[in-house]
Amino acid sequence: MPSLFRRVFAGTAAAAALLAGLSLTPFGPEPSAAQAVTSYSQVDCGDSAARLFQLRDDGNELWYSSISGPASSSPAVYNWRKVYTFGTSRPALAVAAHSVVNGVVKLFVTDRDGGLRVYNFSTSETAVTSVNNLHTGSAANPGPYNFSRLASDGRRLYGTKGGELFIMTGIKTTARPNQLATVKTIGYPLALWGVADNDQELLYTDTSGVLRSVDVGTTSSGSLTATVAVVRSDGWNQAAIASPGAGLLIRDTTNNLWRHLVDLPAKGTDTVISAHQTISTSVSTPDLPITTPPDICSPINTSNVVAIARGQLGTEEGPDADKYLAWAWPGLHTTSTSWCAGFTSWVTNHQAGVTTFKNLAVQNWVIAARAGNNGLHQVSTPQSGDLIAFDWDGNGDFAPGNAHIGIVDRVGSDGSIHTIEGNAEGNDGTDAVTRNVHPRSTSYSQLYIRIG
Repeated sequence: MPSLFRRVFAGTAAAAALLAGLSLTPFGPEPSAAQAVTSYSQVDCGDSAARLFQLRDDGNELWYSSISGPASSSPAVYNWRKVYTFGTSRPALAVAAHSVVNGVVKLFVTDRDGGLRVYNFSTSETAVTSVNNLHTGSAANPGPYNFSRLASDGRRLYGTKGGELFIMTGIKTTARPNQLATVKTIGYPLALWGVADNDQELLYTDTSGVLRSVDVGTTSSGSLTATVAVVRSDGWNQAAIASPGAGLLIRDTTNNLWRHLVDLPAKGTDTVISAHQTISTSVSTPDLPITTPPDICSPINTSNVVAIARGQLGTEEGPDADKYLAWAWPGLHTTSTSWCAGFTSWVTNHQAGVTTFKNLAVQNWVIAARAGNNGLHQVSTPQSGDLIAFDWDGNGDFAPGNAHIGIVDRVGSDGSIHTIEGNAEGNDGTDAVTRNVHPRSTSYSQLYIRIG
């Protein structure tokens, strides 16, 4: 089960040399050999395209483009076209692509009356097929969501208005966020975007060309906080910038579409960003904010368990997630049953086939691992593909009602553990398969389980 003890800590994949053979055009300071960013060959976007969205005509229109193989050596870039008209009665103010679930991109859209809606964009039909109205405001009684910039890192929503950064948690596509908090004064960004699979959750640019990162964490009292750092001091005065994940950045500059890789490392060290590579010279885009789902690209991982778990990201509690229980526990539903261990069982047993063990109690996973049963073994150091069990009160019994379990996606350079968990959302939600980051040193108990 999820816990308010969750905190976001720094950690990133080990840095590697830039991919040899790529023709890179210098832009800004070059990374040193000791601070080279991860290569394009180490970024996996699967079979998905980076699907780009942009508001035009003063928020009356939604436009769409895509990039096949955004991390490949020869990406295919497709031109922009209009796919939806909002109309003058409810023009959009900002848009953020949050996730892709079963071929549907979930687009959060704000309006000038402070309303919030989710537009469901079918990737097969390349069209908006339905709309969920989460909150309606009016000129006389505006809602709180009149953000001029909106972004997602795949877990939370971020918005800016009045020079302030707001963070929304407990994100669902069928109900308004359960928490909205003012966190930091950052001014008025040109571009604001989330960077999945990195330590800092956001990057943003301003009119003076400064590129900054935002590291979101929690205070000792449990409230959200943010630390802002300068990544580049000039040359980044574009609004059309987005990230499909894994530090891959897509930046549009008039008629040139550029690609960068950024390494957002552990706290106290410099952020390193690659020189840009031009991947298109024929796509003309207005210099307006663009967005793309931030969880498409991930660091390459050979674990079948991790690959299967990543494919479930964004699946929400309810009918879509009930499959995690139905295969072994017919009649149970995720809306009434804690399902983190059911998700873990579904991935490792039903899909990956790496163990015959299945159980809905985290405590029984721990007992089996401590006894060395069913190919499960307790280990002292986690690695990608392991399982991670949590005991929130720290006494190590992993008792029902006070425990949780997930899958280790990767381990950061500072030892922080990046996970994929069912029955969790952001810091305090309980309704989806999502990513989380945990430090090695915590007030609660962690136990690592290796399969095989």
